[in-house]
Amino acid sequence: MWSKPYGYTTRQFLGKSVDILNIKVDRFLIIIVILSIYISGCNEQYSGYISADSISKNGFARDAKFIDRFKGKEIKIWGYVDYPNIYANGADEILGGWKGGNGPTPTTWRFNLKANPDDEVGNSFEIEICDEIGRDKLLKIFMVAAQADKPTIVFLKGVLSTFDAPMNFTTSKGIKIKVNSTKNILLRYPQSDTKR
Repeated sequence: MWSKPYGYTTRQFLGKSVDILNIKVDRFLIIIVILSIYISGCNEQYSGYISADSISKNGFARDAKFIDRFKGKEIKIWGYVDYPNIYANGADEILGGWKGGNGPTPTTWRFNLKANPDDEVGNSFEIEICDEIGRDKLLKIFMVAAQADKPTIVFLKGVLSTFDAPMNFTTSKGIKIKVNSTKNILLRYPQSDTKR
């Protein structure tokens, strides 16, 4: 049964048009626009950066065809450090029990990026970084936050690649981002850009 807001049935109410700046606009269209704006605001956006949540789900590509458009291209992305998935050569003293293992190569280290701070450990994708002087400073910051049980948000710039990740009955698309310098990993939103 349709309810009657202000003497109209719901169908009559939504079908009525409203004059906005002398233009007739359907009330239903207004409601759709307002809902769209509200929903898009739920996933915090930063100008020039895409969220890890927009491209990944549980560490794999949310949409394989969509992610392939970025393959081999440099992207700006933000997300949260997956602390148990930090791999670095010669960083035992800094990482302690948080060390996941050695880096992917003798000249690189890595951590995984989660889409949301409360995602399960491992529901993340790989960020591989060239090993350089800034690494230890960044690892120490990660460890202070991990020991305080606080999420660390990072803003980074790197080249995206994908790979096939066979599952039990299907194949998912894995994601990896290669960052050429720790200078391309920021711990807060860059001041030169503006938040939307």
